[in-house]
Amino acid sequence: MNTTFEDRSHRFTLDADLSSRLAETPTHETEFRFGPEVILIRPHGPSIDSRDAAAIVGLVREELEDRRRPVRKLLLDLEAVVSPSSIAIGMLLELDRLARGVGATVELAVDSRFREVLQMLRLDSRYTMVRNGRRLANLVR
Repeated sequence: MNTTFEDRSHRFTLDADLSSRLAETPTHETEFRFGPEVILIRPHGPSIDSRDAAAIVGLVREELEDRRRPVRKLLLDLEAVVSPSSIAIGMLLELDRLARGVGATVELAVDSRFREVLQMLRLDSRYTMVRNGRRLANLVR
């Protein structure tokens, strides 16, 4: 299976073998917290590269497939990501697609620069925007 990240001006695809190799070696640290009906993802930034994106998407995909109890919310704390690259946007779109595929909603905390980019791309209305990552963390029990 291929993983495709896409935004309005960029598209790239990672084949399954490359995606799985990259998923084993993320560049930046990312925190995952799992609740009964939620998954919290908090990359420690300051950016997300293709290796990080593949690792995060791969782990979320596995978690969604392996769960017995469905996820209702995917919580993305991207406040530490101050470089809203096309890769980060593509990862966000792919996570949204995975969440919607299982009937989950996406709640998102981002810094002001990232929020501006989402607004310019008219993607901000797709997500429940949360004031800060602490609010998201409180939803994980």
